[in-house]
Amino acid sequence: MQNFKKKILFISGFDFDKLSTNGVMKKVFLEINTFRNLGFEVDYVEFYQGYLVINKSGKRKRISKIITSFYKTMSLFYKTMTQNMEISAKYDIIYMRYEHIGFNMIKYLRTFKNLENKTVLAELPTYTKIPYTKISLKRKIAFYTTKFLNDFLPKKIDYII
Repeated sequence: MQNFKKKILFISGFDFDKLSTNGVMKKVFLEINTFRNLGFEVDYVEFYQGYLVINKSGKRKRISKIITSFYKTMSLFYKTMTQNMEISAKYDIIYMRYEHIGFNMIKYLRTFKNLENKTVLAELPTYTKIPYTKISLKRKIAFYTTKFLNDFLPKKIDYII
C-alpha cells in the first residue's frame, strides 16, 4: 500500500525573508509548519527577488513579476495561475489568506474547483464592515468592490477558517 500525502498550496503573498520582523509572517509560517507536522506536503507562495514564486522544499518556481502594488501583484498571480492550471492540478488543497480578493481570484478558484477532488480553505482576516470616513475615493471604490466580490466567494470555498 502506497503512503499518499495530501499536497497543499499555501497562498499568502508575503515576503518570507522578513519572517523575523513580521508578526503576520510568523503566524503564516507557524500554520505551514503545523500542516507539515500533521503529515501534509506544503508548498507556499512568497516574494523573492522581484517575483512571486512557489517555494517547494526550497526550490522556487517563478509565477509572476512583482508589480506596483500588492493587490495588482496578487491579481497577476491569480491570472497567471488560471492560465497555467497544470501547476495547481498537482495540489489537493488550496489554503489561502483571503485579503487580496479580486475578479482574477474568483476565476482562479472556480477553475481550480472544476478540477476533480479539490478543496479550498480560506482564512478570513478581520476587516471593518464600513470604510473609514477619511479615505480617498479610490480606496472607497476598492472597499465596495471587495465587499461586492465577497458575495461570490462562499460558493468557491469549502471551509472558512
